[in-house]
Amino acid sequence: MKSGKGPIQSLTFKNVEISREYENDKAARLDLLIETANNEKINVEIQFANQYNMVKRTLYYWARIYEQPLTKAQEYDVLQPVLTINIMNFNLFEDVPDYHTVYQLLERRMHIPLTDLIECHFVEMPKLIKAWEEKALDPKEDPLTRWLLLLGSVDKRRNKFHEDIFQELEELAMNDQTLQEAMDNWNELSQTEEQRLRYEARLKNILDEQSRQRSMERKAEQIRQREEQIKQREKKVVQREDRIEQREDRLKQKQEALKQKQELIDQKQETVTDQRNKLEQQTQKATVSEIARQLLRQGLEIGLISESTGLSITEISMLQQELDNERNKN
Repeated sequence: MKSGKGPIQSLTFKNVEISREYENDKAARLDLLIETANNEKINVEIQFANQYNMVKRTLYYWARIYEQPLTKAQEYDVLQPVLTINIMNFNLFEDVPDYHTVYQLLERRMHIPLTDLIECHFVEMPKLIKAWEEKALDPKEDPLTRWLLLLGSVDKRRNKFHEDIFQELEELAMNDQTLQEAMDNWNELSQTEEQRLRYEARLKNILDEQSRQRSMERKAEQIRQREEQIKQREKKVVQREDRIEQREDRLKQKQEALKQKQELIDQKQETVTDQRNKLEQQTQKATVSEIARQLLRQGLEIGLISESTGLSITEISMLQQELDNERNKN
């Protein structure tokens, strides 16, 4: 995975607990710890289940291994590079198509490495198998791919054995002695009852943990759905209240419009009534004036006519003048 590695000096297998500086420190357990002749450390961890904390877990393991050799009397020069390799039977980076990704400390803009002390590899086996099925990789040309396919050819959790992958690797092993030895050891290991029982016990713990996680996820999803249903009901209640408020506003507007129309009708009726009264008054006055004219023609005194008709002396005098003018014209 990284060029320039020295030969392996020591291997420590399975469930090695890193020493804890304080009692309450989180224990870190490794599947495989490799130390090369150059004092470089390689932490290889195989993960069957997604704990949803893989990145933080990787950095925590790296930090514990990196600082472990340092004592109070030593200088920082004794610290050596630590490389972590995570082989995962699940997809961690959904937005990244590559099955093998490598992360280092780089300058953000120019991508210049800060140091070679940290290097984190993530291998996502489902993407690897998919790439092999789509013929997007060639194990003949890439030794790393051959080893990864060997690990991915057996999926115990799903009781699936990729026989086609294993057959291809068997053909390649004819020209790859190291791969041939690994496959021979693999077959020998699978026939050892003690090793198989240990593997089954460990796998059972992993599957139990997966089941617990799925149960928690289902409960969390149920809670999320209930909360969403409550939100939807609350939203509908608010929408109904808004519709009721809008109807009330429209009703108020209609009532206000009716009120204005009624006021206009009342004003028109009042105008008509005033006009009618004025007309009646004019008609009544015209009738009284005509009676006064008749009485003047008969020669009654103006005072008597005023008392009889209610017209003033001045009004009767004006009527008398009009009659006199009419006689003079005739």
